Amino acid sequence: MDMKEYRICLDATPIIHGERAVKRNTNNLISALLSRRPKDYCLIYFDRKGNTPGRLNLGEHPGATEKVCRIPIRLLLPAWKLAGEPAFERLFGPTDLLYATDLHFPPTRKGKIISTIRGAAYLKEDLPIRPDHRKKLLRAFAFARANSDYFLAVSETTRQHLLECTDIPEDKIYVVTHGVDPGFMPMGKDTGRHIIKKRYNIDRPYLLFVGAVSRHKNSDGLISAFHAIAGTAKDLALVFAGPIEINIGKMLQIEKFTELRRRIHFLGPVEQGGDILNALYSASEMLVFPSFYEGWCAPPLEAMASGTPVVCSDIPAIREVAGDAAVYFDPYRTDDIAGCIATVLQDGERRARLVSGGLAHSALYTWDRAAEKLEHVFEEILLVL
Repeated sequence: MDMKEYRICLDATPIIHGERAVKRNTNNLISALLSRRPKDYCLIYFDRKGNTPGRLNLGEHPGATEKVCRIPIRLLLPAWKLAGEPAFERLFGPTDLLYATDLHFPPTRKGKIISTIRGAAYLKEDLPIRPDHRKKLLRAFAFARANSDYFLAVSETTRQHLLECTDIPEDKIYVVTHGVDPGFMPMGKDTGRHIIKKRYNIDRPYLLFVGAVSRHKNSDGLISAFHAIAGTAKDLALVFAGPIEINIGKMLQIEKFTELRRRIHFLGPVEQGGDILNALYSASEMLVFPSFYEGWCAPPLEAMASGTPVVCSDIPAIREVAGDAAVYFDPYRTDDIAGCIATVLQDGERRARLVSGGLAHSALYTWDRAAEKLEHVFEEILLVL
């Protein structure tokens, strides 16, 4: 099928205004689409300034086009919710298909819309999510549900949760998993340790967690597991790399954790590009990922691509991502988390198998592969127009 017969618009706004992971994933996926068939696509941006840095360089993708709306989405959203105006066509011209990379987007008059669902934890009332955060996401999902013709889930787990928790028909939900940034690669433990010592003054072996420090990521469970093994691994540290969403001071006020404070490091958000995150993975003893829920999770694959063993929660989304290349534990059992960490620390042969298996597994997840799958989704939708 020749998609050049159709006008396909890609909402690239998150590339310049999105949160860290959304920005990175949107950039990678749209870049991969443009690298394959640039003439098929028009990029749209909502950008008040009109020239915010970070937009994709179309000189690298001859044939692709872009259009910019100077009205911020936050000002348009109330009118979209109340009246469905101004419609996409008034802002950017006609389209056959809009790929909405987030939950807020302009409704169309004629063109079809496929919107992205990055996780559905907020739809499941039994999961530990802050009430204000859940309320915000439910409102955004309600808008997307009312205005989308199709949905793109980032994992089969997310698709299943949508089927369980909503009335969306099965044939309206597609799955396209993310790729791994090509910048993640083994740099050697010594090189990684040199970078991390210079940047963060951490000069001892450490366990690594990457992601938001939050309740649903089970941050306090990881600290409890670290406490359980700290006495036998006296030189070991624990490093959290990601935004802090809970009161860590209160979390560490528990008397038993007092002696560990000098061995627990909270780095805050870490730059996604460059060598720092790659170095954090490469220098660590392992990535420990104890989440209670994920829609899709990049850190296990990034760690594997960096040549680092992965020990993680035995939940569907992480199983889907990490496959047979990780060691799994029950995130609700501190003793199981601690036991798996200790086993991998002590068993050199198993560590070596995890490293080689992780490198092979992560190599399967490329952004070109994701773009190819998304092209097939576009083609299937356009065939019914």
